[in-house]
Amino acid sequence: MPRLLLAVLVFAAAPALADVEASVVAPGVDRGWTLQESDRIFLLADQADTMAPMSFRVGTLDQFQTVQSAGSGFLTDVYADFAPLSWLQVGLTINYGNIGDPALQDVLAPTLYAKAQFLRQATAGVNVAAEVNFKKVGFGSVTNAHPNAGEFEGMLLVDRRIGHLALTLDGVLGKSVNVPDSDAELKLGAGYYLLANLLLGVDFLGRYDTSFDGGPQDGTRYWELTTGPMATWKISDLTLSGLVGLTAPMHTPGPSLTGPGVGPVGIVQLAYGF
Repeated sequence: MPRLLLAVLVFAAAPALADVEASVVAPGVDRGWTLQESDRIFLLADQADTMAPMSFRVGTLDQFQTVQSAGSGFLTDVYADFAPLSWLQVGLTINYGNIGDPALQDVLAPTLYAKAQFLRQATAGVNVAAEVNFKKVGFGSVTNAHPNAGEFEGMLLVDRRIGHLALTLDGVLGKSVNVPDSDAELKLGAGYYLLANLLLGVDFLGRYDTSFDGGPQDGTRYWELTTGPMATWKISDLTLSGLVGLTAPMHTPGPSLTGPGVGPVGIVQLAYGF
């Protein structure tokens, strides 16, 4: 009987002992240090999965560019995201910079967004969401005689996790509020989870100005490209990402990838959620 009682006690304590062992073998990882699909895993591509209900996240995305004939400069985004429901996420981003698209140089450019997720990988095999953005500053620079009053964007976001592999694909269509300007974007991200809280991958953003029939009229580049290898590391509630690659900003001398409007780019992203 004592042996039987001892066996029962050991069996009942086994889960607790296993948790202790796991925390010793992998400190932090079992305490939430795991990248989720709703985290900002990539810097250029956006995931479809929404955050947990009533969760909040703030962060910054800082981009540094050195482009021949355009000089060196920066773009910075400060953002706040909130999920009032399990399928809905809303947020605000404020952009400021001095290089790249002339419409975004040296002005505060806020963007409001709402994202609704209607498919989840757990039940449908893939995460899919629709997003609507409103940008106060759209295509035309605020210094123009007739500045653009803003831009609406519609986005379709798709992502899937396959074992250690994370894949993301976004399609974006943008339309000016008060002028005939429009554009289309493609965002791609692919990464491999080297650890539960560390992802290594590649990020890509391509954008094309669709508002000029017959091609560019002023000799500048009417498409944009940013891509490069990236990494994301999560420490508790803090997520740190970095990318070093190549950029060809819109409206810089073009049109090839070897022209004076092409140069290196570095991007750092810092997010904190609770």
